[in-house]
Amino acid sequence: MHADLAVLDTPAALRAEAATLQRWIAESLVEGRRTSSTAATVLARVEGALAERETLVLVARAGAELLGVLIALPHVEPLTGEHAPEICVLHVHPNYRHRGLARALVADAVRRFTAAGAPRVLARANHNDDARISMGERWGFIRTSEIMERS
Repeated sequence: MHADLAVLDTPAALRAEAATLQRWIAESLVEGRRTSSTAATVLARVEGALAERETLVLVARAGAELLGVLIALPHVEPLTGEHAPEICVLHVHPNYRHRGLARALVADAVRRFTAAGAPRVLARANHNDDARISMGERWGFIRTSEIMERS
C-alpha cells in the first residue's frame, strides 16, 4: 500500500487534524490504561512541545485521508538528565493495518531522529502487550527496563 508520510510541525497543522488525532490518542490512552489525561490535554501537550527536537508528529496519508500517526515526545532520564525521543502513540486505522504502515512510520521516525543526532529512540509498550513488544523487537528495539507503578 502506498501512503505518503508527512510531519505535522506547526500548531495549525495539528489543529487541522485534531478531531482524528484526538480519537486515536484517546484509544492509546485506554489501551495504556492511562485515564488521568484526556486526548485534548495530550494534544495540547504535544502542541506545546513541537519546538523540542525530541518531538515528532508523523502521519501517513492516502490523499487527504489520515491512515496512521506516530507521536514522539521528549523523555528525560531522571538520574542523568539525558533526553531521548520516546514514541508514545503509534496508531494505524483498523482498515489499513497489516500493510506495513506502522513499520514505515517507525522506520521514518528513527531515521529522522538518528539524522538529527539522537543516540537512541525509545518506544512505550505496556508490560503485557506481547504483540507490541514482539513488533518492537522485530524492528530492532530491545527491552531495557520496566517501570513499576503503585496507585
